[in-house]
Amino acid sequence: MKQSLIGLATLALIVGALTLNAAETKDPRPVVRIGIAAPVTGAVSHIGEDIVAWEKLAEKDLAGRSTKLRYEIIVEDDMFQTMQSIQAAKRLVYLNKANVLMTYGGPAGVAVSTFANTSKTPHIAVAYDPRATNGDYNVSFLTPPSGHIPAFVNLLKKKNYSRLAIFAVRTSSTQPILDELHKLDKSSVIKITYEKIYVPGERDFRLGLQFMPVEKIDAVVFLAWSPEVNILMQQYHEEGQNKPIMSLCGALMSSSERNTFAGDIDIYFGDLTEANKTNIQLTGHPISNQSGALAYSEIMMLVDTYENLYAKEGKIPAGNELMKAIKEVRDFKTILGPVSCHPDKFFYFPVNYYRIEKDGFKVIKLEDL
Repeated sequence: MKQSLIGLATLALIVGALTLNAAETKDPRPVVRIGIAAPVTGAVSHIGEDIVAWEKLAEKDLAGRSTKLRYEIIVEDDMFQTMQSIQAAKRLVYLNKANVLMTYGGPAGVAVSTFANTSKTPHIAVAYDPRATNGDYNVSFLTPPSGHIPAFVNLLKKKNYSRLAIFAVRTSSTQPILDELHKLDKSSVIKITYEKIYVPGERDFRLGLQFMPVEKIDAVVFLAWSPEVNILMQQYHEEGQNKPIMSLCGALMSSSERNTFAGDIDIYFGDLTEANKTNIQLTGHPISNQSGALAYSEIMMLVDTYENLYAKEGKIPAGNELMKAIKEVRDFKTILGPVSCHPDKFFYFPVNYYRIEKDGFKVIKLEDL
């Protein structure tokens, strides 16, 4: 029995020594936790796939940098459902102790904005809906629809398009875009000659397509995201329509059908596509949405902001201090171009218009059309 006790005591000393050694070698840097609520599963899981792929790239790139703080990135699945977005945000903050939140899509951004304000947690949405920026703790890492209009108008002028048909699925993301188009119509910059508005979940657009007065239309604007935009693209082709297709604010980027008909139909979209090559390397397919590249850019912007504040103050900034610094970001270089936070609390990226080529990998910029 004595030998056993001595043996246990020795083992305890060894374990204690190993534990002490592990503690000594543990990374001593303070930890910042970045929480991401993204649709890893569900109808738009391809968006989550891109976000996770780019998040992993961010982790890899950060591992090669010398930073004063250590960064942990935690992803929670919100299935692109509003209530799940709120629950994911709460798990990230209360269970995982996230210092800052990132969400994707208008519904998620709006839903989580209220929680961010009440919990005083900085929240960076990727949303066109201005309600996602309400309060002191919310911004949107996305050029708002009004910022897309100049490039859109330039394309219309270059192609001599003025009479437009609109097919839109009304959501909190598409409504602000529709509002901007109606402003253009009222000011006679464009003429909306045909408009069909659908509810989310619509699967049959054929009647609307069949009754479209093609003789009064120069081009058709699609405002929908996956899965509806995929069905709309497919049925547009099946109905024999061949008017040029246009989109604003990346709506066509989520369409798996967009490359199928390129070359048969002129397809133009305004987006932030310089990250296409990287997306192919990460996921094996051309960029299907801008969320992944935006996630990477958000993370890098946050890291630089935290590092600058820590260098000045010697401590991890409180939520209000971080938000103040985020709102002051100007010309931060990202893979999508330089970005600045404007007084409306949206981050403005450079926007251009592109035409999709047949292979789907090439885009031709507006100035080269």
